[in-house]
Amino acid sequence: MFGRKSKGFIQMYEYGCRNRPVAGLDVALDQMERRIRLWNRFVEIEREIRRKARLLLSDEAEQREIGELQTRISTLRSSILARRKTEGRNSAAIEDLRKAVLESRTELAALMTRIKLTRNERVIRSKAAFKALQTERAEQVKQAQRDSMLYWCNYDDVRHAYEVARVRVMREGTELREHHWNGSGRISVRFQRGLPVHTAFTRRGLRLQIEPVREEAWTASVRNVRRKLSRSRVRIRVASTPNSQLPVWLEIPVVIHRPLPQDGIIRSAALIRERLALSWRYRLILTVARPNPPARVSGERPSVAIDVGWRVTPVGLRVAFWADTLGSHGDLVIPPSDLAEFAKIRELWSILDKHFTEIRAAVLAWRGANQIPEGLLPHFGRVAESQLRASLLRLLDEWQRNRISGDDEIFERLLTWRKKHIHLWTWAVNLRDQLTRRRLEHFRHFAATLVKEYETIFLEKFDLRSFSRISPPEVATRSFGGKFRVIAAPGILRQVIENAGRRTAVRVEGIKARNTTKACHVCGRVEEWNVAKQIVHTCICGATWDQDHNAAVQILRAGQAQIGMGTIRENPAVMS
Repeated sequence: MFGRKSKGFIQMYEYGCRNRPVAGLDVALDQMERRIRLWNRFVEIEREIRRKARLLLSDEAEQREIGELQTRISTLRSSILARRKTEGRNSAAIEDLRKAVLESRTELAALMTRIKLTRNERVIRSKAAFKALQTERAEQVKQAQRDSMLYWCNYDDVRHAYEVARVRVMREGTELREHHWNGSGRISVRFQRGLPVHTAFTRRGLRLQIEPVREEAWTASVRNVRRKLSRSRVRIRVASTPNSQLPVWLEIPVVIHRPLPQDGIIRSAALIRERLALSWRYRLILTVARPNPPARVSGERPSVAIDVGWRVTPVGLRVAFWADTLGSHGDLVIPPSDLAEFAKIRELWSILDKHFTEIRAAVLAWRGANQIPEGLLPHFGRVAESQLRASLLRLLDEWQRNRISGDDEIFERLLTWRKKHIHLWTWAVNLRDQLTRRRLEHFRHFAATLVKEYETIFLEKFDLRSFSRISPPEVATRSFGGKFRVIAAPGILRQVIENAGRRTAVRVEGIKARNTTKACHVCGRVEEWNVAKQIVHTCICGATWDQDHNAAVQILRAGQAQIGMGTIRENPAVMS
């Protein structure tokens, strides 16, 4: 992540597609669906192999006892949530349930400890059996690839994603999840030895062909001219004809809004199809390997430290604060206008939930007072069991084909609800897409400024996933982060800064620092105070500082000490 050194780096180029593909879409959709099926088959294989491996490490009685304890904990937690929903989060009496959950968790932990004590012995004893399981898994994976009827680039892509994911879930102690086919997906082509960029702009490519555009597409002074000249077409091989093995091409119009590097080597190309409200959007992703840029002369520019986080201030949502070795500082803020639009999204979803709750209750009440035909009973049942809007929409579609005598009023209410639902849902989805893209562009401008002005960038190392984990119901405190963490997207910001550093040979260093917020940069004293409610703090030594600015200075000093740089230019005026 931080401080990687290599002979080159990988850069992703994303291009928007003006409209749907003009050729080969049916074959591409078939390949996308087959990719989903192959992934789900890999998940089945992995679950079965892991089940057999667990049996080797523990007997059936232990596995049954583990399952019973996990079921008991899950039931108790559901009871806590139900009681809090009925009586209120803070006023609900849940001490008895909380005590039962903690006792069950303690019992489960003790059981797992007993199993682990004998695990090493069992692993040694079952070494041959584990090896046989891995051989079995490899054979089943190969057979699944052969049965998938996928073009080799696509099954290789799915296989690679599966191998990476299975290692991650084993490390995290979780399970792989199945994917559902809903029309969204991707197809890809890969180049083992790489495809030079200039070769892609010819008709000689066997898997990828890009229609060339004139240089004025990026250099013309008139925007309208650039937009017209940047229009191109891309052909991606999605399959081969059964008999002659000739390529089957997916052809799609794209906008090459920025040039590909002439010294780059294309490693892969992928076309992504995703739903945006009621329409489909297509994106072309090119993965390009490039040689490292020339190293900058050490010491010619200052260094900067960035404290990444989120905090509401009078001028907006602060997502980062920076301080450099020259004594300058500043912050990155999402403006109040964008925060208001994010709030509008939450308001729209709240309205959607309210409308759905009302119409669902009305439909179920009507069902109880009327005779329902056999063909519609399963659809009404799914509406009663599910809280998903899709179940009600599917009921309406089926109901429209099989009308019931005396259903005019309730059916008209359903039609009115669907019309409003589609309008508000489309509004919310499109607004969210616009805001996330605007935020990404804001982050990219910030990163571009950093790499232009500084030689070294220091970022604090910490696991952002810890802020997104949801606390179990029996825990009294709420999870830290909430809606503002999602809006601030600190992980995206950090990734954008790292990518900008790789492109421009700017050093991005991860710094392990402690108490960056609570330790005073003047005297070094660590005080306990409410960092969530106070932005500005006055230390016992008399120094007054903004806690995010203080954290940035602490990260900068820790970074300089870590890599042996000089000292920060002191400027007391900017710290007050």
